[in-house]
Amino acid sequence: MAVTMEDVRRILDAEEPDYEALALLGADSLPHLQKLAAGPDPMLASKAVYAASLVDTDAGRDLIAAAATSDQVLVRLAAAGAAANLSAAAASAVLLDLVRDPDDGVRKRARNAVPDDASDELRAAVGENGEDRARGESGVGAGAIGTGQLSATMPGEEADASRMPGEVEGAGLMPGEQPSSGTAPSSGRMPGER
Repeated sequence: MAVTMEDVRRILDAEEPDYEALALLGADSLPHLQKLAAGPDPMLASKAVYAASLVDTDAGRDLIAAAATSDQVLVRLAAAGAAANLSAAAASAVLLDLVRDPDDGVRKRARNAVPDDASDELRAAVGENGEDRARGESGVGAGAIGTGQLSATMPGEEADASRMPGEVEGAGLMPGEQPSSGTAPSSGRMPGER
């Protein structure tokens, strides 16, 4: 049975796509994924890019490499995440520019996708992240690539902070709710409830 655009869209249009089902469609899904990845909807394009990483063909790798140069940040983020599903050589080629991307989130996701056996060129590019570290962003240095020893803090965030950068105490509380010491109200009622 031939794979149609409707088959691919039915899977990708879901809020949580079934990527395993899409991978089972195989290489016949790639022309449709290519069209969606180049389309005007960044969310759908990003899903198509990630799906292509699960289809083990040269065309899938080419689609991800093209997505890495997209004008859309969301699509470049997907390319960085998708690179983790590629061979080390293919991932290194895709990630080389993404670890230098102008967007902080893309750079961070790309560094997280660097394989243990990354190319020397990619390792050197990752090591050039001194400007990211100076801003407080965790960069991957030589020796930390692929070891999972990345910081979980965001740029400007302190490692032990309980709030997001810029968040003020009491933000996020329901109207009338008071900051607590972490214990639930003994009445079991919502603030203002009688």
